[in-house]
Amino acid sequence: MVLVSEKKVKPRFRFAGYNNEWKKVYLYEISERIIKKNRNNKITETFTNSAIEGIISQRDYFKKDISNVENISNYYIVEPDDFVYNPRISKNAPVGPIRRNNLGKTGIMSPLYFVFRNKRLNNKFLEIFFLGNYWHRHMFKYGNTGARADRFAIKISDLSKMKISHPSLNEQQKIGNLFEQLDQAISLQRQVLETTKEYKQSMLQKMFPKKDEKAPEIRFEGFNEEWTKTILEECVNSIPSKHYISKGETLSHGMHSVIQQGNDSILGYSNENNFYEQYQDVILFGDHTLSLYKPKNTFMVSTDGIKILQSDILDTDFLYILLQKYLPKSQGYKRHFTILKETLIRYPLSLKEQQKIGSFFKTLDEKIEQEKKKLEAYESMKKALMQRMFV
Repeated sequence: MVLVSEKKVKPRFRFAGYNNEWKKVYLYEISERIIKKNRNNKITETFTNSAIEGIISQRDYFKKDISNVENISNYYIVEPDDFVYNPRISKNAPVGPIRRNNLGKTGIMSPLYFVFRNKRLNNKFLEIFFLGNYWHRHMFKYGNTGARADRFAIKISDLSKMKISHPSLNEQQKIGNLFEQLDQAISLQRQVLETTKEYKQSMLQKMFPKKDEKAPEIRFEGFNEEWTKTILEECVNSIPSKHYISKGETLSHGMHSVIQQGNDSILGYSNENNFYEQYQDVILFGDHTLSLYKPKNTFMVSTDGIKILQSDILDTDFLYILLQKYLPKSQGYKRHFTILKETLIRYPLSLKEQQKIGSFFKTLDEKIEQEKKKLEAYESMKKALMQRMFV
């Protein structure tokens, strides 16, 4: 690829050897609207158009059929590679998503959707174009959120006059192939991540005793003693903490992490003096979000809803995975730590066995984090290329 000077109809990055300006066409010039009805209910599988997952079967998305069988004769037939506009707006689709049917099969969709078939451009090129936001300007110019705040209102005639910039078919093919390969890499990496997570869940079941059993199915060599049975409160302490951040404290810079509840646990950083220093031997539990966090440096907590847990008889890495194993499910408005500390657990008395188990899952968590970062890197690359290779 080569960097080119920025012009209205030239992208910032292009494949070498392509210098011509891109042409602009109306959507109605390169596509045809699909309004073929599902007469006699010939097709029964209904699709939906998700901003995140794209076109997907309702059975997979909702885990059940949502559409009324009596009404599906009026639904539009959507064939492979057809494009569908869903007017429902969301954070990920501020004007509603336009997605391509990549399922490799035919289904039906509600007449509330706008279905069209590409006739002239490369399908992958057009698919990536609609994953970007260049076309949003047209939508905001001619449409609005309408009477319903969750739906975008635009006339089909105005939607069809959307201008689409495109290069030669050969360059479209190259761009399409690039993103096809990138999507395949993302899909493969997502599968690797999910497989690693599933392996962890499987080992959680096998390396801890099942109900009414005294030892796990899989153990490290040299350990055969029964595990001790008790309630969690007998081996875990909740350390009182008043290490809250001051109101108005700037959190952009500092030595100490400020921890909040949730998966994105670090709220910011602070230099206040009321930090907790013994971070290596504690686990933080979000009492309202059921989140667990293992501090990596000195920290403060942002709310009293975070419990600081420590054990004098359990290895910290083992305690971390033990808490994951016995993490309570949502119990309405009950305080979750009250439920957690009363949970019946089993653990090995041998500190060495605890350390081996803790180390095993720590390595596995690090592997999951590595695979997650690889996936994020691929997705960031795709997003950056979408911004630079389209106009």
